[in-house]
Amino acid sequence: MNLRSRISYANVAATVALVFCTAGLALGAIPGRNGTIKGCYAKRSGALRVISDRKRCRRGERTLSWNQRGPVGLTGRTGPSGLRGAQGLAGQDGATRVVTRLAASGTTAMPGGVVGVPVSCAPGERAVGGGAVANTASGIRAAVQTSNPISGTDGVPTGWSGAVQKIGPDADTTTLVNDVTYVICAAP
Repeated sequence: MNLRSRISYANVAATVALVFCTAGLALGAIPGRNGTIKGCYAKRSGALRVISDRKRCRRGERTLSWNQRGPVGLTGRTGPSGLRGAQGLAGQDGATRVVTRLAASGTTAMPGGVVGVPVSCAPGERAVGGGAVANTASGIRAAVQTSNPISGTDGVPTGWSGAVQKIGPDADTTTLVNDVTYVICAAP
């Protein structure tokens, strides 16, 4: 059997693949997982060879290791100042007057009944916040059901609306449920 009959495309491809896999494994292990490079220094000849972090040096060699990344250097000098930016646009004037306005409603209600009252800012003012408080007499339980701004046709908030719901199993219709709605208004 001659050498030519033993060489085939499959044999050549397998040999090339084996060489690349072996080289890939060797290169993949250097540097090690923690970033250090491990080497062996021959004491007699001074030769240095690099090995993977899993291998050991031979007799007559000394183990050396070093890191790919050195220590952090000193902070550099501050660079020159940049050019001055363009003047920004003038901002709008802030509110010069902030007030709180209240509205209250005391109404008898059945259990589950809702009592509500809106409150508005004065002309030229804008609503910037608000809320509602459930204030019941004689220990009747009530909870705030809604509390939200009221906007004008232009979408600007001009007031606040609050509603309180009487809760509980009692059928007493003579107990007042008080709703206090407040709005915080600001004028330029």
